[in-house]
Amino acid sequence: LIRAIDIAAANGTTIICSAHRKEELPSCVNKTLYIRDGKIDHCRDGEGREVSCASPRELKRTPPEVNSIEPGRTLFKLSDASVVFLGKTVLNNIDWEMTGGQSWAVLGRNGAGKSTLLRLLYGDAAAYAAEDEMKRLPERGDNLRSVRGRMGMVSASMQASFGEAVGKPIPIFDVVISGFFASAGILDEISDEMREKTWEWLRFFGIEELANRPMEQVSYGQLRKAFIARALISGPDVLLLDEPLAG
Repeated sequence: LIRAIDIAAANGTTIICSAHRKEELPSCVNKTLYIRDGKIDHCRDGEGREVSCASPRELKRTPPEVNSIEPGRTLFKLSDASVVFLGKTVLNNIDWEMTGGQSWAVLGRNGAGKSTLLRLLYGDAAAYAAEDEMKRLPERGDNLRSVRGRMGMVSASMQASFGEAVGKPIPIFDVVISGFFASAGILDEISDEMREKTWEWLRFFGIEELANRPMEQVSYGQLRKAFIARALISGPDVLLLDEPLAG
């Protein structure tokens, strides 16, 4: 059992193990917290030296520079737009416009169509009989790929399905840097500037130590940080967040 725990730790799993005696602990343990009478008595590192039981207060992180949009510029415009999946109308006759300087919240019960609306804006869902009248970042052109490159998207469905087409484990560094290409994989040559920007966002979210770890070997919350960094890395005109704090 102890060998199995050590193997799991070597593969990136974080271990918390309680025991009566140190002899019962796996060798992967590198910090020990001692509890007495319901309170923390002291903590020691792997060498037996007494250490602080809490991390020092982190310095305030400054995010890398992001894009800004002039107020009043049309970003999205829907006119009588509906979305139909398998014969069921999920969104019905939506009239809505968003301009620069605005930040909108989309509220509603489960199944109300919140995620579908964000997918429609991102181009993952088509507006029934009104797609030609819909505007997505009209100043960026008509090509969906180029327009999507100016949007950052974070959602549970994207996080769950990301990389299926790649067919191999994707390191966290590659997850974040792929935001420059709005794709699951890396579709073009990576510049030194892109690499530096990626490290800046990894450091900002405090996940730089996970850069080389496959996305399957990090926690859901750590992976969500990576996807938010991915959404921000290209300096998008719009950030679409579908329940970003879930999990």
